[in-house]
Amino acid sequence: VVPARGYVARRPALPAWQLQRRRGSSSPLLCAAGPAAQSKTSAARRPRLLLGALVLIYVSNQWCRALPASLVRFGSGGSAHEFMNVALELDEVQYGLLSSYAFTALYSVASLAAGAACDIFARA
Repeated sequence: VVPARGYVARRPALPAWQLQRRRGSSSPLLCAAGPAAQSKTSAARRPRLLLGALVLIYVSNQWCRALPASLVRFGSGGSAHEFMNVALELDEVQYGLLSSYAFTALYSVASLAAGAACDIFARA
């Protein structure tokens, strides 16, 4: 497409700090990163922080799910201070139901609630 006669392509006006930076000014005040660069670095940092938070939540979830298995002992011996199944008077079947179906049901309900909250509230 050829522009019509008399048409002059113009660049949008740039802030002074960007103009000085393009011209190669050595002044530290004029060459300092402007607000756009500062918001760019904070925006670039945000996904990493979110990923780190999600990894911590994942590790906490796995740890909380595996912890009861190390606090259970079926057999003779053991006190209520050492093993949770002795303190709660759980046999092997009750503990199996608690660590599998009960955990899965609680996790499913919590996931549905979190999904509903994501749909209702803005991310901002």
